[in-house]
Amino acid sequence: MNFQLIQRDVLKLVIDNKFAIPGVVLIFPITRASGLANGSWHRFMELIEQSSLHAIVIIDKTPLQTATSFFREQDLEKNCPVYLVQRDPLEGIFDSQKIITLDSNLWIAQVHDDDDWSGAIALPDLATQDTVYVPLISDKNHSYKLVDSTKIPAHTLFSLIPHRLWNSFTAYIAAQGGHIAPSADSSLSLVSQKYFRHKRLEQFNYHYSARHWEGRKTISRELTKLSNIDGWGVIAGVSAAVLTSHLDQICFMIFMAEQDGLPLKYHQLDTLVEKVASSKKSRFCKLIRVGSIQGLVKEKSLLAIPFLRIPWSSRLPQYILKIRFELALAEVCDLESLKQLLNQIRFLDLTDSLNTRLDFWSLTITKVLDN
Repeated sequence: MNFQLIQRDVLKLVIDNKFAIPGVVLIFPITRASGLANGSWHRFMELIEQSSLHAIVIIDKTPLQTATSFFREQDLEKNCPVYLVQRDPLEGIFDSQKIITLDSNLWIAQVHDDDDWSGAIALPDLATQDTVYVPLISDKNHSYKLVDSTKIPAHTLFSLIPHRLWNSFTAYIAAQGGHIAPSADSSLSLVSQKYFRHKRLEQFNYHYSARHWEGRKTISRELTKLSNIDGWGVIAGVSAAVLTSHLDQICFMIFMAEQDGLPLKYHQLDTLVEKVASSKKSRFCKLIRVGSIQGLVKEKSLLAIPFLRIPWSSRLPQYILKIRFELALAEVCDLESLKQLLNQIRFLDLTDSLNTRLDFWSLTITKVLDN
């Protein structure tokens, strides 16, 4: 194989297709360096040997680049380029993949080192560039019909995504400052549902490990961890992670409409905005009736905190702020109220990376409101 080593600081990797022949670019992000992970590395070698691929991108996020050493030692005759991309182990999944830009008539898919798969990947004859090709995806519970897979965000990643959708997605990441939350697969999935067709990818089965999303406690821990990594600070938690996901869905739809000349259906935006508040209304309307904390939480503004004399080392101000954040979410009813919430959050002491995205989200929503 023709290996090309790509160092950490590379900003863009363009996959050329000078003859415009339909082809597949396969990504293999690697985060684990244990002996168990090496089993998936060998299985990946078998997959690429059996598949019809235009290019391969191996993203090595192991601490000592052990995956790079492993793959450079492999002897496999494959007439396509293999890019070994070394990235920071702590970097988010899409922050690593955003550097990839596809030439026309290419599709991109990925397999993960904690999942399993069987069969081979090959584009169907007469593949169309407005179509996402979805393998048969299963988890430990059941196999998913095509119509069900299109609605599950993670399933889009394991499908063949056409270059137009993928390039718009990476351009969206760049537009909001170069970082995006791991939940952005929901944005990719949503736009895929709204603007692209879906067909079954034959001869390839993908078994997805949903270990991070099994049970409410596990999901809550995972979302809280991700929102902390994402920079949400004192209001990090499930609500912050879910808000991030909805904001990216809304803004990516707007971005796609602007960049690609696609029709922007405002009722779809209204539906997405309604989802911001829907999970909070019943729970927190009950909470504010608790007499011991009613006086502290009834003010919904995140900025109106009359007890700033309490040391911030105390958990009480953080607790009250998180409750007010939840109450403010429950009051979101349209794009204008969502923008006002973003403006309140912007004044909190959050990370520079998140503040950049807050500004982008607010500006994107403002443009729609002004039109």
